[in-house]
Amino acid sequence: YMDGVHVDLDEYRDLQGWSQDHAWLKVDPVHKHDIIINRSPRYNEDYFDYSLLWNYDCGFIGLEEEYEAFEKKYKQGVKPISEYIKVDNALDVAKYIAGSKLFVGNQSSCKAIAD
Repeated sequence: YMDGVHVDLDEYRDLQGWSQDHAWLKVDPVHKHDIIINRSPRYNEDYFDYSLLWNYDCGFIGLEEEYEAFEKKYKQGVKPISEYIKVDNALDVAKYIAGSKLFVGNQSSCKAIAD
């Protein structure tokens, strides 16, 4: 309900010809890693064990402090799980996600871009 008016967002979306089969954002992919990880401080549930990604080609996008917290929690031994990728804007984020085989992350702007 918006201002007392019922708005069916699914119906509105369907009327606009949008579907999950069609990307809402198209970018030129940049492959840096097979798996791109983003773990923001919001909604940090431990339902997914990121240490499962240990022997895969992973890159981390997000803030440096998010990367440091992620590695501190999931690092095994001296080898990090992922490489930190410095991004300057959401377009860079979209390019790295598009160039990867898999995105793994919690609720964040990066996940919205990946969706």
